[in-house]
Order: sequence, then C-alpha cells, then structure tokens
Amino acid sequence: MTVYHGSYVSMEKPRIIIGKNTKDFGPGFYCTIIREQAERWAKRYDTPTVCMYTVRMNTDLKILEVKEMTEEWLDFIISCRHGRMLHIRLKGHVEPGGNIMRSETEMLRLFLDIANADDRILAVYMNGSRTNPNVEKDIFQDYDVVFVVTKTQPFILESRGPERSWISQLGNILYMQYPDEHPDFPNDKENFYGWLMQFDDGNRVDLHVESVDHAKEHIYDDKLCKILLDKEKILPEIPKATDEDYHIKQPSEAQFSACANEFWWCSNNLAKGLWRKEMPYVQDMANFVVRKQLEKMLSWKVGIKTGFCVSVGKSAKYLYKWLEKEEYQNYLNTYFGGNIEEAWEAIFLMCDLFSSAAGYVAENLGYSYNIKEEKAAGDFLKAVRMLPGDAENVL
Repeated sequence: MTVYHGSYVSMEKPRIIIGKNTKDFGPGFYCTIIREQAERWAKRYDTPTVCMYTVRMNTDLKILEVKEMTEEWLDFIISCRHGRMLHIRLKGHVEPGGNIMRSETEMLRLFLDIANADDRILAVYMNGSRTNPNVEKDIFQDYDVVFVVTKTQPFILESRGPERSWISQLGNILYMQYPDEHPDFPNDKENFYGWLMQFDDGNRVDLHVESVDHAKEHIYDDKLCKILLDKEKILPEIPKATDEDYHIKQPSEAQFSACANEFWWCSNNLAKGLWRKEMPYVQDMANFVVRKQLEKMLSWKVGIKTGFCVSVGKSAKYLYKWLEKEEYQNYLNTYFGGNIEEAWEAIFLMCDLFSSAAGYVAENLGYSYNIKEEKAAGDFLKAVRMLPGDAENVL
C-alpha cells in the first residue's frame, strides 16, 4: 500500500515516538491513500512537501479498522486526544473501562525508542525493584530509569512549561514531582536531574538525566543497575544486577548492644508521653525511634536463619517471609492508633517481641545481652502505666 503525508519537510525515516501523544489516533502522523489530499494539506505551509511511503501491514499486530463513524470511533478519538490508551479488541471494538496499563515490555521499548531517536542520549540504564531478581513483580513497581546524556540542561529546559514537550513523550502525566527543584535539598543539576511522574495508565516513572562523567563515576554505587542501551560503549561493564548490597548484615557485638540499649532507653520516652497523653509525640517516638530498633533485631534474627543472604526490604516490609505467622501478626499488632490504652498494649507487645528476638540473636551469635537493663526498663513502663494523672512522684 502506498500512502502520502502532507508536510513542510521531507522525512525519510519518520519516528512517531517524537510526536505528541494527543493526536486523534494516538502517537503518529496523518497519512492518506489520495495523493491530491496530501498535496492540499501541504499547501498550508511555506515549504509544501509530500512524503510518500510504502506500507507493509504486519498481520501479527492488533489492527483496528474503522469503516464508519460510530460512537465507539468517537470515544476512541476523544480518549486519544486526552493522551489515554483504550483497550482495543481484535474485532475492532473499544472495550469500556478506561486506560489499559502499559506492560513492562511496552515501557522499556518506549524508553529505548526515545533514546534511539535522540542523538543527545548516549546510554540508558535502569535500577530499583524492576531489576531485582528477588522481588516479585506487581503493578505498583515504578521504573527507575536513567538517560546518560551529553548535557543535562537542554532536557531540563525542554521539560518546563505546560506542554512539558520532552517528557510528554512518555504519556499523559497526571501529576509529578521535581525533586531537584526542592528548596531544602542540595542538587547537582549539571550532572544529575530527575522527574518523578505518575501517568494516567497507572505506570509511574522516576526518570533522570545524567552526565557521562557522573555516570562513569557512580554507576557502581548501586549493584541493581542494568544497562539497557549504550550507543557508543561509554559505560563500563557492570556485573549482573544483584540485591546483595541490601542483604541483612551481621551485627558486631557492639552494634547489638547499642540497639538493645537504644530500644530500652527510649521506651522511657514512650512511658512519659503516654502519661502526659501526648499522642503525637508517642507516635513519633514509637515509629521513628523505638520501632527501628525492633526492626533491626528482628532482621538480625532473620539473617541468622537465612545465613545473612536476604533482604527484608525498606521498612522491613518483607519480614513476613521469614518470621513465624504468629510472630509476624504480633509485630503488626504493635501498630496502634490514637487510643492511650491501645498504645500501652502495643508497646508491651513490642517489648515482648524485642526481648525474644534479642535473646535469640545473642544466643546464636554468642553475644552478651543485658537482661538487667531489660527488666529495669520493663518494670519502669509498668509502674508509669499505673501512675495516676495527678501523681507528684514518678516512682
């Protein structure tokens, strides 16, 4: 099939990925089988040009053929103009239900198409959970992608403004964040700059542009890196992606003792906060100080059980994989709301869990555990819990 495109410039190898994604029929450009129609379209420009292409249909693709203007046809166009993709059945029917989430294969192809179409992008690599072989894939995993570029500044400038011309190639953005524009955090825009984007099909992309020198120096910092494209072989060879940097590390005896001391000492702060009914303070102290020590101790217990060759993830979110069912449920029960009595119960449960885990770690690593400190702190908590609100003495 021969088709024609009316334009102002000759395009020998058109790349639809460069265009906007808000055309009538999605990313692409208009063509017609009628040469005269393309000529009339081209006459709108100062340098009218008609491009002629030979099209060979790939029968393996899903093709929507529209022979008449229907409501489904109109819904499809409206969706495309808003930058959304609708699910198209093989029979050419638009299935209701809105946006279909692009697959990992489609997203990776998109990143590579953008990079291959832009001479300023020299290499692409990815890290994060999607390159971690030990993390089960799910729909909420984001894409942590880095474009290694000749200069970062042009990309930064092209991403500003209402159309966000450069990053809009990735899809219709619902909302986003510019972390390197935050006034309270340092940045190095000449070498590393990022955009965090949530798209209307459900995908999230954390995209960065990085200078060549910066990439060469820092690509070894994260062993989860995986090189997707290197046009000119500018990046060093890196090992296969692994999460070993995130594996639980065996503590020294000093680290073990410090963790235990921090847990029991700061439980004192929980006690006085609850007596004063200062729940915001109690929540902060419980979750950002005391709980962190419990997470450490439980993680070390898991490490002993697994030979210190696994990761419990950010915020110890994978503890459930290795703790006994009852123990993990007790751990979940240590999260409390705004009720004072509920908080007291949860805190004593934290103490029980910590005591058990600390005893296990000490025994298996041959470390000394200060049981007197644990008993003194526990007795103090019990005493404060029974203290009346108008007490004049602590003990």
